Amino acid sequence: MSTATPAPALPAADQAVFKDEKLIDFTGRALHPYAARVPDPAARQQAPWAYEQLKYGIYYSFVKAGTAYIRNRGLVAVNGRAAYLLQTTAFSAPVIDAVFKVRDVNQSWLDAKDFYSWGYGQSVREGSYRRDEWLSFDYAGHKYHGQVQKKEAPRPIEGALEIPVLDMLSSLYYVRAQKLSIGQDIVFDIVNREKQYPLVVKVLKKERVKTAAGSFDCVVVEPQIRGEGIFVSKGKSLKVWLTDDEYKMPVKMKVEVFIGSVSAELLEFKRQAPANIL
Repeated sequence: MSTATPAPALPAADQAVFKDEKLIDFTGRALHPYAARVPDPAARQQAPWAYEQLKYGIYYSFVKAGTAYIRNRGLVAVNGRAAYLLQTTAFSAPVIDAVFKVRDVNQSWLDAKDFYSWGYGQSVREGSYRRDEWLSFDYAGHKYHGQVQKKEAPRPIEGALEIPVLDMLSSLYYVRAQKLSIGQDIVFDIVNREKQYPLVVKVLKKERVKTAAGSFDCVVVEPQIRGEGIFVSKGKSLKVWLTDDEYKMPVKMKVEVFIGSVSAELLEFKRQAPANIL
């Protein structure tokens, strides 16, 4: 018998942080049951990404195709422990909406002390394609469970789980919590799209990057992605530029695809605790 739990009708409300920020419409999406949990605005955050809000331009080669946001929405309680609610949203540009409208959201719950994942949710709306998927990681029960739904009825997902794991979004934050040395490989297990496998992140080099948000000294890392990434589908090579400081803030991501490349470049960032962070 499946242990999957029905997702809530609506998650905790999201509010704008940036001027003219787009907000995702959660209506009709089968999100993770954890999505209904409201972050505690009084909870003290101590990670490098404390109170962090990021806004990106998404580019196909040199054409701006959309806007995306990576947000730390704060701390929620999961299984008696504090966990960061991490969220990405992606929107196609108005000129593209008429032919291929994109409204994607990813959420992840990262243990605030030990930096492993308690679960993730993905809700994809790209043109006529729809997919809602979520997983919970039950470490005490040595298993993960959840469900996936496309156009058909929801299908349960289950699998064995012997060690703490990460999902695609929380893995970015895990890497940010590590000391990065050139030539180093960071290896950890990940569960993504019903598969568990080791993810290798190579620390390649240092490089200075100029973006609309400013110029930054960065460390370039290369995750060996086997499946879907944060913003884009799998390609030939994915690289991420992290600031070479205590924050390790992602200022640029670029994936080489069969024709050209897709990149996300930082437009704005905020690191204070705004009243409307929830």
